[in-house]
Amino acid sequence: MTGNTPSGRLLHLVFRSEKRRTLKVKPMKKIALTLSVLGLVSAASMAQAALVNTADLTSSQAKALVQDKGAIVLSTAPGLYDRYVANASFCAPDEDTQRAYVVTKDSNHSLIGYTCVVDNNER
Repeated sequence: MTGNTPSGRLLHLVFRSEKRRTLKVKPMKKIALTLSVLGLVSAASMAQAALVNTADLTSSQAKALVQDKGAIVLSTAPGLYDRYVANASFCAPDEDTQRAYVVTKDSNHSLIGYTCVVDNNER
């Protein structure tokens, strides 16, 4: 008999509406999650596709690119890449610079800048 009272009906309606709202939110969350995952995957593949390959550049172009950007990730071969910097200010405080030589369009051993390496000589 509680279901026939006004408060019983109200409780039943509130419960039903809460249940419906929850069901409506779940598909939207699935769609949002799916879109987020697809966005991350496409962003990662776009970032990899956007890497400049040093073999496509001349030595002076590669060096100028590093100098202009200060720090940049460049591809050196399919699936291989590294971060190149113009100077030590683009490295972490506990890192030193090491000369970076890469293959370019016009050289097999071209100095384009530096890479940051951890200093193992700290005492």
